[in-house]
Amino acid sequence: MSRSKDWPSILPIDGHKSSASKLFRTASAVVIPSVAVMSKVWLTWFNQTRIKNHDVLSSCLDNHFKDKSYPLVTVSNHHSCLDDPGLWGALFPWKWTLNSDRHRWSAAAEDICFTNTLHSNFFCLGKTFPVVRGDGINQKGMDYALDLMKNNAFLHFFPQARTVDDHEEPKRIKIPSDEGDHELKKRLKDVTLRDKDFEKGYELKWGLARLLLETLGEESSRRRVLLLPFYHLGMNHALPNERYYIPRVFKTIYVYIRDAGPIQFDHEYLKNVCFNGDTNIPIHLKRSLIMKRVEEELKLIKLKAIQFKQTFE
Repeated sequence: MSRSKDWPSILPIDGHKSSASKLFRTASAVVIPSVAVMSKVWLTWFNQTRIKNHDVLSSCLDNHFKDKSYPLVTVSNHHSCLDDPGLWGALFPWKWTLNSDRHRWSAAAEDICFTNTLHSNFFCLGKTFPVVRGDGINQKGMDYALDLMKNNAFLHFFPQARTVDDHEEPKRIKIPSDEGDHELKKRLKDVTLRDKDFEKGYELKWGLARLLLETLGEESSRRRVLLLPFYHLGMNHALPNERYYIPRVFKTIYVYIRDAGPIQFDHEYLKNVCFNGDTNIPIHLKRSLIMKRVEEELKLIKLKAIQFKQTFE
């Protein structure tokens, strides 16, 4: 990947460990565990985090760390400015928290996290790269993410591409605890990933679809990408989306991880599940159908997360 004068010079060219400078690796090994420890203390000591199917995530991450023959992507809703790195502090065991190699790569808004050299260097060392809102799916940040995926990295994305505060919605949806997946799927038409303040649906952005398609490459390729969705409730109480963004304590966060494990995206899955058997469709329609599938999965997991939360009420 080529550099430009406005791209953070401290970032490895393709995010791969072999291309990272010794200075970057050393500094990153300090920054990441430090932030992760603070996140873990905040969400597990001063707040409470309840996690459903934690073993699914642990197994998925452990297998990827040992193998690394494929890229691993996690996706979730975006409730607060500290979803990342906050949630990873709660999700990771202590032995992983202190290992910077285990941690994800993630995109961060350039106008918030990369406003000056100090901030840019800090977030880069935390394994994040800048994306510019409104610059579309072919911008330099997404090119960088593509290089990471081609190097079989672990990435996390918020496909809503902004914080979406929907904490009032669970109060309007009552779900019997004995409903199975089939009954839950019937309710998807009533579920949104919508901001509580605006009568507008926030469909998922197409950037992830571009990355999946280009990582998998030609239809003859046997490449695969594992994608694990999860949904969380309560981070907007632990850090309300209002100035001056002061972290709170004694709140409860609920995390529901897809019980069936990661979705294996390969050409067969795209053709049969996303494209209904027709691969001769325009690229923009392919991207839309992929994100529609991811959105459906997030909505289903949202219902399960609400159901999980209600077992404690």
